[in-house]
Amino acid sequence: MRFELELSNFSALVTDPHPAARLLEVGQRAESAGFERLALPDHLWWAEPPLDDGTTDRPVLDPFTTLGLLAGATQRIELGLLVAGVHLRHPAMLIKQVATLDVLSNGRACLGVGAGWCRAECDGLGIPFPSADRRFAMLEDTLQLAHLMWKEEGAGYSTASNLNGRTLQVPRALSAPAPRQRPHPPILIGGSGPRRTIPLMARYADEANLIAVDDTGTLQTAFLQSRLERLTFECIQAGRDPGQIVRSAALSLDTPGSTPGEVDTEAAAEMIKTLTELGFQSVVLCDPSTPHRGLLDNPDLLDKWADHVMPAFTAAADDPPAASTLGLVTAPVPLVKGAPA
Repeated sequence: MRFELELSNFSALVTDPHPAARLLEVGQRAESAGFERLALPDHLWWAEPPLDDGTTDRPVLDPFTTLGLLAGATQRIELGLLVAGVHLRHPAMLIKQVATLDVLSNGRACLGVGAGWCRAECDGLGIPFPSADRRFAMLEDTLQLAHLMWKEEGAGYSTASNLNGRTLQVPRALSAPAPRQRPHPPILIGGSGPRRTIPLMARYADEANLIAVDDTGTLQTAFLQSRLERLTFECIQAGRDPGQIVRSAALSLDTPGSTPGEVDTEAAAEMIKTLTELGFQSVVLCDPSTPHRGLLDNPDLLDKWADHVMPAFTAAADDPPAASTLGLVTAPVPLVKGAPA
């Protein structure tokens, strides 16, 4: 089992006279603790949903500026977004930013991408927020463009291909220098919708990230099982080996309702055990969002996971389960009425 980390609660930096130093300390401690990846959210400001204290507007840092800072202070840990919203910038700019991060970090960047969800920040700043249909079309165009821009031709240059997408026309998809990772930086797609998100995961993702718990912190075992089955089916339909996709689940870094900085390590270990049995290969521990509960306020959370939970699960991961073990060969998984896309 891999362990990844999402850092998204920046409230501690608002009054900190040395915010960069605090960020770098957490990044270096995460690397030393054995986390495989550190990811940041992609928001201009975070407007929803409301937090436990009623707060609706949260401070966030620009992810690529912050990841560049972290890249210079770390050696091994991967760096990425969880996840980039395709509506916030031109896809070529996003892909170029990830390629640049990959070069400067010596091959440690990850493209995490999704269809986006936070309408309030767009409305507040005058940024168009397209319909869900268009955002998913934009997402597929972005994924196709990434593969085109990251095709290597010659010494460190990509091939100059064109893309005629549903929302994007690119006559010369060039990226130079090419990313250090070959064939390209890993592509993570976040979401869980069975009609649109999971089929895109099956066709384009190197990692599929699902939210593993509900609002109370309870593991959604049946939900996760159904989504993994759907992913396997969509891979078969696309002619792709399901084992090519890393399946990752997002959990909270602390125990909801506990004292800030505390985690019930026994309960956490039981959750990880269940996720392993379901076929997940990676866990993303997400920063608690309420002020004073975040990782920047409580960096010792890293040691609690590293000392009391992670050692039992960080041996070599089992091979992904074959499609037949999930009961999926030719029959599609029925969609749940009202399920997200």
